[in-house]
Amino acid sequence: MCSGYGAAIGQYDFALETSAGAARPKFPAKNYDRSFGTIRDECGRGWIVYEIPTDSRPTKVKFAFDESGSNRSTRDNLSARFEWDAG
Repeated sequence: MCSGYGAAIGQYDFALETSAGAARPKFPAKNYDRSFGTIRDECGRGWIVYEIPTDSRPTKVKFAFDESGSNRSTRDNLSARFEWDAG
């Protein structure tokens, strides 16, 4: 993930949908050394780990970011939405 905007982007901006509904994020630091933290400028890498039901499969990865511009003028507000098929 790369950002030049300056507002924090973290694992909470991503979601995983499965054939059984939404997946729950786990604490990736317990599973992988390189968990995805929070970035503000430039680029960051890492893993986001989700727990899904045994009989389901991942169907979609979603990204949703809303910057309210609380410390900026309202013309600087930013919203971004992306979805990727995971099947």
